[in-house]
Amino acid sequence: MAALKLGFFSRLFAPRRNAVLASSLAKHSDQDIDAALKQAGLTRAQLFGAARATARHRVHMSSMMAALKVDAREAVEHHWPQLKEADDACARCVQVGRCQRWLEWGWYNGAQKVFCPNAELFEQITKAPSKPER
Repeated sequence: MAALKLGFFSRLFAPRRNAVLASSLAKHSDQDIDAALKQAGLTRAQLFGAARATARHRVHMSSMMAALKVDAREAVEHHWPQLKEADDACARCVQVGRCQRWLEWGWYNGAQKVFCPNAELFEQITKAPSKPER
């Protein structure tokens, strides 16, 4: 009985996952995302760091970005609207198993283009100049 009570109270007082950060970013306004990030003590770029990923799908997205050498800070600064859409595509993706296997094997040979809905965007981001032209 003591274990049951302890489990109940630990769940009751455990920090709650932020619903905004735990879901697709495309579903939320930038203001809501920024408020949730401030509450969590994170930056937009940290959303896409595998160690700090705040949603299950974002772990894969962050790992894919790292494998393809996408600089999260640069991407957030210059491609935020596209990253929000990419986050949504990743959240809805049905190729999670293929993605995970590709990441685990470490075969960065272009195969991600076959299954990843964000591969083209990540490639564009890595080829884009760091400062947008005016």
